[in-house]
Amino acid sequence: MMFHPSARKDAQFAAAEDIARWSRALPGEEAEVQLPEDEYGEAIVTMASEGLAVRLKVEEDEWRACFRSFEASRSALSSFPLAPYPRLDDAVWPDLRKLLVAEVFPHVAIRVLNSDPAADDRPRFDSSEEANGWEAPADLLTIFVAGNILSRGLTVEGLATSLFLRSSSEPAADTQMQMQRWFGYRGRYLPICRVFLLKDQLNLFRQYNVRDKALKSLVLARMEMTTEEEFLDTLVLEGEQFVATSKVDTRKVPLSPGPSPQIRLVERLAPPLARGNMDLLLGVLDEGDWDEIDAVRRVGTIRREPINLLEVAGLLESLRYSRHDPALNDELSTRWLSLQHGLELEEPLFRPPGENPRPYAIRPQSCPYAIAAYLRLWDALAGGKHAPGFHATDKPDLPWSQIDGRDPPRFYLAVRSGDNPSSEARLRERGIGAMIRGIGPLDRLNTLWGSRGYDSSGYHGDQLVDYHFHKRQPVPKLQGGETWRPRGHPGLVLFHVVRDDAGGPDVVTLGLGLPHGGPDHIAALRR
Repeated sequence: MMFHPSARKDAQFAAAEDIARWSRALPGEEAEVQLPEDEYGEAIVTMASEGLAVRLKVEEDEWRACFRSFEASRSALSSFPLAPYPRLDDAVWPDLRKLLVAEVFPHVAIRVLNSDPAADDRPRFDSSEEANGWEAPADLLTIFVAGNILSRGLTVEGLATSLFLRSSSEPAADTQMQMQRWFGYRGRYLPICRVFLLKDQLNLFRQYNVRDKALKSLVLARMEMTTEEEFLDTLVLEGEQFVATSKVDTRKVPLSPGPSPQIRLVERLAPPLARGNMDLLLGVLDEGDWDEIDAVRRVGTIRREPINLLEVAGLLESLRYSRHDPALNDELSTRWLSLQHGLELEEPLFRPPGENPRPYAIRPQSCPYAIAAYLRLWDALAGGKHAPGFHATDKPDLPWSQIDGRDPPRFYLAVRSGDNPSSEARLRERGIGAMIRGIGPLDRLNTLWGSRGYDSSGYHGDQLVDYHFHKRQPVPKLQGGETWRPRGHPGLVLFHVVRDDAGGPDVVTLGLGLPHGGPDHIAALRR
């Protein structure tokens, strides 16, 4: 057995004393036990075979239930490569009980392994030849209380039980993945192996495992490629509570753009590009049937029929900007190429214009081309593509492949109308006015979303104009920050026509409302 209570050496010695007291006490009376001391007043940390026999008698139902659990594990592992494993019949319990008392308890030892001079020597797992003949391995039945010494170069042979209580303020996945060797190397005794750890640590190890499989999948995909793709990197993932490694300074970049991504960049430097963005909106308005959102408030218009993820992606990819045309060799861009190849997609996820490639002018969560790539990815994963390393935005602890119901949402198109007559005649004909939003440095709006529905007027806010129109329930609450739309609800694409405070033609941008349930992960990118 291996017990890892903490990285602190004093905690390891204290844990060994706790085990020694446990072996001498009746259940619930461990704190009252005083350990014997040596001539220097130090506690003698040994197991008491007589006390273990008493505990077995008092707690026999619990011990027997533990033995039965081994047979349940054996049955659950029947499809594993080394199966069938030896059957553990409950009928042998009386004989096993005698063996525990006569041959196991008298030989169980406790050893503390760390760098402290007072710690024990390294374990001995081999039999040895002595003057009187061969002796069994010294550590055949040993409880090791250990620290970081077990993380490098030492395997506890035959390890069957681990109690792992280590914690870290900022866990590193690569280091803690190496710690899993403390759980032992499994052979014919796999059904009796047990690992006990706290729930939060178990959740971390599950996440490490998912991300490790994702990395291996990407590496294997790279190895199978017949030609070398330009700019192709291997994506490394981490989590909200842990980093990929402490050896490299990284930053966390989530995949999802969040519940209400805003494209606050507008185009007014290049009239042809600005005109193209306006024409995109006019083309959208020419398709389908549209209704007034609120005849009294005159807040805008909404299309009756929603569109799918790929159609939304196509709209976003049609926007053009003088300041923003992300280069494909940027690290924020190459992650999409890695995902494309990892999922074996023929068509690219990330489709910037490529007319004047340059570094990102805005964050990925506000980049129309990155948001479009995310929607294309969502569509691919909803269609059944194998997705190691992904989870849903509302279920971070559950791998994407284990989620029931991955139906992609559809999106309502709407146009927010302002109080000022638009500079575009065709918008004026439709009764759509321009809004005052304030355009700051580098052609970025000071704010995008307007009314938030904090009063009692009944208007839910610009982010929820479709809820106001359709009367859908429940309505997300915007107070206290951006809130996701519930899983299964439709999304929103809301166009904004904004008055150019420099006197030019109105400019066009948009914001989105995303429901929960989309894919997510966190990429570890270099700072």
